[in-house]
Amino acid sequence: MIFFSFLRKITAVALFLSLWLFWPRNLDTLISTAKGFAYVPDYVMRDVRYVSVRAGSLEIEMNAKDASFDIEKGTLLAKNIVADLYNQKQEKTLLLSNQGEFFQNEQILHLTGDVHSTSPDGFVVTGPKARYLIEKRFFVAESSIHGFSKDQKLKVWGDRAESRIDDNIIDIIGNARSVTESKKDGATEILGDYAKVYRDTKKVNFRSNVNVKQKEILGESEEAEIFYSDKEKAIGYLSLIRDVKIKDREGRFTRSQVAEFFSNTNSIVLSGYPAVFDGDDAVTGDKITLFRSTGVVEVTSTNAAGGISTQNEPVDGGKVEITEEDKELAR
Repeated sequence: MIFFSFLRKITAVALFLSLWLFWPRNLDTLISTAKGFAYVPDYVMRDVRYVSVRAGSLEIEMNAKDASFDIEKGTLLAKNIVADLYNQKQEKTLLLSNQGEFFQNEQILHLTGDVHSTSPDGFVVTGPKARYLIEKRFFVAESSIHGFSKDQKLKVWGDRAESRIDDNIIDIIGNARSVTESKKDGATEILGDYAKVYRDTKKVNFRSNVNVKQKEILGESEEAEIFYSDKEKAIGYLSLIRDVKIKDREGRFTRSQVAEFFSNTNSIVLSGYPAVFDGDDAVTGDKITLFRSTGVVEVTSTNAAGGISTQNEPVDGGKVEITEEDKELAR
């Protein structure tokens, strides 16, 4: 009996020492909540590194200077974040942020502060806050974004931007705006409700309520497309599509369904029921070319015998009646 009593005392002491030595730190502080009890996290870490790997391929490598971890919520709150986001080709998009919160269960990274995203081709998107969905490889810049190409020939702005890093495409949603620069044409500014940046082909497509400004030219259309860096088309290729209206500083204006701007010839080619209005005169044809340097208008019409090309002359068919809307556009 004495032996068993002594053994029980030894066991009780060992159990006490085990609980005292190995009790988890996060259970030290217990608070009452409406649903029972919760624990106040007290893990504070420095120089944190997080790595996610799926099927042998890297998804994200994240480093932070200071962080705190909430075990119950599964969240990591961190400052001075530097993260590498990997696409299917294992190319890295660099992500920088002043601070952020990582939701481990949902695999979502919320970023706030000065957020910078740099794609493998050097295209940069910045904004005050962003989200990255790790499993979907989906990046969202949520407010007042600004972006630019590596050589800064293209600059873009908008209310919001979305991108799947595997696609090399950036969707700009709301108040989309771009500015491209070239030595020959100067600045070309385009505004629209939406824009899509194709980084592989270095092209930007604008949709809905599009307005274009280039030197003395003002244009309106429902869609526009510009190549901001291409060896063949350079920056000088721009096209306006659907319900196109163009006005120059001399008061001459045009209507068409398509207008193509060519930098090498400094010309604008109109097609799709094109017409040029100059005061009380109007010229129509199947295709009209405006040479901006000389002011020459070249009209091609298949309605004339053999398909005649004329310069500075109205083609057969006479004048087109100028509507009140045309007069308003000419003001």
